Amino acid sequence: MPVIASTNSNTIRDGTARRGAVCHRSGYAILQWRFLVKVHMLTLNSIIQRNSEVLVAEAAQDLIMVNIASGYYYGLSDVARKIWEAIERPKRVSNLIDDLTANYNVSSSLCEEQTLAFLNALLDEGLLQVEDGSAG
Repeated sequence: MPVIASTNSNTIRDGTARRGAVCHRSGYAILQWRFLVKVHMLTLNSIIQRNSEVLVAEAAQDLIMVNIASGYYYGLSDVARKIWEAIERPKRVSNLIDDLTANYNVSSSLCEEQTLAFLNALLDEGLLQVEDGSAG
């Protein structure tokens, strides 16, 4: 399994010059400065689902997403795309991590750490919804 969160990556500007999204080789797109200072808000018991108001289109093997509310766009590929597809319907974070560790050669603790970081970044950007209020 590729590293889920890494600060060694290329920056893609979102066109507003306010901030840039980090596009990781693993396919995760998060804001670099937010990842570096973000305190985790989700728990393993959180029930999450992708925000249905985010527009998504396929571009080759990647997904391009646009948050209409903010005007920012994001790219997902590889593992990030699999996670996005897995959370089309409400899913408990612990079940998502179990699925990932079953399908990729990664330890449960590393998968948990990196997946929570990615999901929290999605939540910060308004791309994710929490169904049970376990965030916070």
